[in-house]
Amino acid sequence: MITMAKRSNLASRITERMFEAILQGELKPGERIIETKMAAQLGVGQSTFREALQALEHRGLVTKDRGTFVTKLTVQDVNLLFTVRLELEPLAASLACGRLSPKQFQQLKFYLEEMTKARQRQDFTTLLKNDLAFHQLIWEAPQVRTLKRILGLVLPPLFAFFFMRHSHAFSDDPSLAEETFRKEHEDHCRLLAALEEGDPEQAKKTFREVIRHFLETILELRSESDSGTTSPAHLASVAMTLESGDSLSSAAASHRPNRRTVAHG
Repeated sequence: MITMAKRSNLASRITERMFEAILQGELKPGERIIETKMAAQLGVGQSTFREALQALEHRGLVTKDRGTFVTKLTVQDVNLLFTVRLELEPLAASLACGRLSPKQFQQLKFYLEEMTKARQRQDFTTLLKNDLAFHQLIWEAPQVRTLKRILGLVLPPLFAFFFMRHSHAFSDDPSLAEETFRKEHEDHCRLLAALEEGDPEQAKKTFREVIRHFLETILELRSESDSGTTSPAHLASVAMTLESGDSLSSAAASHRPNRRTVAHG
């Protein structure tokens, strides 16, 4: 029992290290992960490394297709992920209203504080990880757990897409990063206030508004598009879909996804 716990703890640390490597561009979208080679680099056994890869797969960050690859989102993938998030996360927030414990609210506030500290020292990887933890905690409410697995596949790759696409711009212009994440912090304070108020419909409305704002932020920060990534025009089409309030089914029909693109070789 003790040995298994130690191995699981080590696998968790490897998972977090791999997540950081993806966010920071050490592992690039579409890059193949050679288990034996990377396990040796990290100084862990292959069974522990496979456990970490499985956790990353459950977060939508790696894809298995005749090998293991860092997930590379297509235009259609990003469109659909935004649409799914718009439908399900506001629903999760409304279900969590009145069901989060004082300890959980304290933890949400802790994540906000950690996001602020990370922003001030320009540690955007830590900021993003606390941002994701903030959202994941909301899904821990008993009535929300049925949605947890789906949302757990949606948000990590979306957040990674956002960060990887704009990390160079943030590095080149720290003031841009400060302004972007300051606004993100304000949005998260609104989310927390809506949950504390305990009105399910207001929480749902607030979460929808913040998700739209997240998409608008990506549009504002857009950089030159290249093959296999999302162009401003494609994201603008998603914004129009979200603004129209279309249902998940109609939006999905408008943005039918291809398989996630992975580079072989």
